[in-house]
Order: sequence, then structure tokens, then C-alpha cells
Amino acid sequence: MSNRVRMGLAAAGVALVLAAYFTSDWVWLKARLGGNDSQLVLAYAYATGEGGVEKDDAEAFRWYLRAAEGGDPRGQQEVARRYDEGLGVERNSDEATRWYQAAAEQSHPAAQLALARRHREGRGVPQDNVRAAMWLILSHDYALSQPEGSELRDALRAELDEGQLAQARALAAEWRTAHGIVMRRVDKDGNPIEGPPAEPGAGAPAEAGTPAAAKVPGAAPAAASPGKPKGEQP
Repeated sequence: MSNRVRMGLAAAGVALVLAAYFTSDWVWLKARLGGNDSQLVLAYAYATGEGGVEKDDAEAFRWYLRAAEGGDPRGQQEVARRYDEGLGVERNSDEATRWYQAAAEQSHPAAQLALARRHREGRGVPQDNVRAAMWLILSHDYALSQPEGSELRDALRAELDEGQLAQARALAAEWRTAHGIVMRRVDKDGNPIEGPPAEPGAGAPAEAGTPAAAKVPGAAPAAASPGKPKGEQP
């Protein structure tokens, strides 16, 4: 066999491997082996009916849960939302709160906004407007890009005095210090962007394209809040 033939066969083999890598079967295999990104790819496919699979909310929930149990905050946020809304699983406020808390502790801003709302309403957690304000501050620009986030900020400003607002800001600062966070960037779906945190005053969080593995159905773009000092909301 000539070297040219060998090289051709080798190239064909590489092409087949690359093709297999991007097939749903390969993604399914990696997901079964515990790959969080692949689990999220499958979950999103079942949630939307994309990728050659039939839409199935229960199956989507199952794969989001696998990613959540593996410690992925994107999966934890989506599991919490689905427990909250009864999407693919029976509604369970306690489980929703538990998973929102897990994702929020990993700096997922959508989960932090959800916790802020739950603390103000006393839903699944003790009613605590100071704690609600703390989580709203930590959710930062993402919260203010959502109508419910802006409404919550306005409500808390009306309900809390300056001493309570200062307490909420201090709690948020302590949380950031404990978690080694100065400021973080988020993508357009509210998912934290990996990498070193942005320094205060560095401008709005950078937006980045979101791969299928990171997509969270129903999330909205994050936007900067012009004219407001970072970390000082509400």
C-alpha cells in the first residue's frame, strides 16, 4: 500500500471520527458518561425539539437534573425553574428553592434574581427584604435587564430605609469576598462567563455567544444599567 493511500485512509478515518463527534449519538454517549455540557445539549434539544429529537419536557428535565447533580449552575438554574413552573416535573416549591440556592451560590445571576424575589415574597424561604436586596445586588446587571428585576428594585427601595439598604449592600460585599468575586461577566442568557472577574469600573459585562450547551430556554439578554454604580443596587 502506497504512502498516498495510507494518508488518504488516515484522513478519511479522522473525518469519520470528527463526524461521529458531532452526531447526537456521540453527544448522548458523552452525556451518559457524565459530561455536563453534553447533558445540557441533550436537555436543550428535548426542551425545544431541536437536534432531531421530539420535544419532551420530562426527558429535558431528566437531563437538566443530571447536569445539576453534577454541579453545573446552568443545570441547577433550569431544574429550579422547571420545579417552579411544573415544566416536565410536578411543581415543588421547596425543590425549586433548593436548586435556585445552589445555582445562586455559584454566581448564576438568574438564580440570584429568583432568590431575591422569593425572599421578598417569603416563598420557600423566610420573608426578608434585606436578604432580597442582597441577592438583587448580587444579580447585578442581569436583574436590571429583566422587567421583574426592575420592579423588584423599585419595590425594595420604597420598602427599605437607608440603614437596611446599607445592610444589604454590606451583606452582598461580604458574600463576594467570601466567594472570591469582585465582579463577574455574564453572557446574553445570564450564565456566568468563565475567566477572571472584571474589575469595578471596567464597564458593562461582556456579552458572548452562547453554545447550545449553555442555552437556557426563556432567559433574556443581560444589559448594563447606565448611570448606576456597579454593585450598589437596589
